[in-house]
Amino acid sequence: MRTIVAFILGIAVTVGAAYYHDTVMAGAGTDTTAAKRVVNWEVVREVTGSAVDYAQAQWNRLMAK
Repeated sequence: MRTIVAFILGIAVTVGAAYYHDTVMAGAGTDTTAAKRVVNWEVVREVTGSAVDYAQAQWNRLMAK
């Protein structure tokens, strides 16, 4: 039962994040990345790429110590 609830919650969070990005973030800025709607994986990679790269750089920095 927990697995089903977690699966449904994951779907809801994914759909909610895409909806939030498409409605709020796309209309907020003039940046070309922010203005694109999340409709395919290439756009998702462009939108989340800098955040993922930053997180990886921070993780590598922490693990190097």
